Amino acid sequence: MTNTELIKNLSSKDTKIILQTLDYILNHGNHEIVIQLIELLHSNKNEQIHEQLIHIFENIHDQKSVVPITNALKDSKYINERPILLSTCWKNSLKFDDYAELFTDIFIESDFEEAFDAFTVIENLHSISDENISKCILKLESMIEDANELKKPLYTELIKVILSYKENPAE
Repeated sequence: MTNTELIKNLSSKDTKIILQTLDYILNHGNHEIVIQLIELLHSNKNEQIHEQLIHIFENIHDQKSVVPITNALKDSKYINERPILLSTCWKNSLKFDDYAELFTDIFIESDFEEAFDAFTVIENLHSISDENISKCILKLESMIEDANELKKPLYTELIKVILSYKENPAE
């Protein structure tokens, strides 16, 4: 199937067609369709479709998918989908190393559950540039005093995790 056909099928009113298309995408999809998958996650509330979308995002391997995923994480339109997308970021094999600052921002502004997922993404990064390490640490240190008591220990741990990238850079 071409991307045009996939997009058309994802817009179908027939759940069966959407699910069949998602099965195809799981095995044959590429980064060019990720934006439509995020939009489907946003617009379609069918539980089966959501489960299949989550499965796709958890098993995505095309590194070029990082850009549309991180763009969606930044976009307030997808704030309700952010917890799902965030949790899939640490479950899939994509490298989000260039986005440590984004995940730090999400950590700071989110409730405990989302913050924990952002923490886990950062913890699973392969490397963080020295510049991003400095930015992330500065943000965390400036916000730790205002953090709720539940998140304060996570702030302290996240600072240690981020600093460890400076001490143990990826080979």
